[in-house]
Amino acid sequence: MAFDRIQFDPNSVPLRSDLRVLATIRFPGEPDRSIYLDSNGPKEGVKRSDYISETNEPQLFKQDDVSVVSNWPRFGGPHIVVLPEGQRLLLGQLAEGATVDVALWRKFIMAQTFSNRILVAATGNGIAAFQPRPGTAVTPRAETIYRDSKQEKDVQDILNSIPEVAVKPAIPVVAEVSFSPPYIEVSNEPEELEENPSEITEIQPEIVVESLPEPEPEPEPEPEPEPANRS
Repeated sequence: MAFDRIQFDPNSVPLRSDLRVLATIRFPGEPDRSIYLDSNGPKEGVKRSDYISETNEPQLFKQDDVSVVSNWPRFGGPHIVVLPEGQRLLLGQLAEGATVDVALWRKFIMAQTFSNRILVAATGNGIAAFQPRPGTAVTPRAETIYRDSKQEKDVQDILNSIPEVAVKPAIPVVAEVSFSPPYIEVSNEPEELEENPSEITEIQPEIVVESLPEPEPEPEPEPEPEPANRS
């Protein structure tokens, strides 16, 4: 059996964001066929396991809106999956029993959290679109949180009854600051005094002056002999 036609609308605006779309068409007794779209353009004949884990099915965080429109032949097919950011998935006439799994996610090369996911199925009453149930893949589940609707309502009523009061500006607190004397490093080695030439007084040894011996008195000159009288 030939597969029904499924393709991304080639007339859509180029995708510029980190949005990723994987569409897989299934028919009982036939192998699956997947197509993929990201900012690099569409890809045909890809493996679903290259984009979605076969062991841990991604959790669903509904961020992007997806809808299905029928009877729009001018887009090339009777059914259109309207995707975010002007993207469209064109579906041909689906035989009864055929399903198209459309998964969207962002930011990751391999889907870890779906931003949305829908299953388009061809039934005897026409096309139906719904949220698919987890398949055979093992999905880690968090513990169920008990929620009491009455208690939630009471809490909301209490929150609504609290009047809005203008918040007073915070007054800065000035803390007392104690100052400690500066840290002085004390060395165990004896401090060497630096010599300052201007402060050094040269000490000269005391000079002892010896007295010279008194000079001896010069001998008195002898009187010259008187000349003899000549007669």
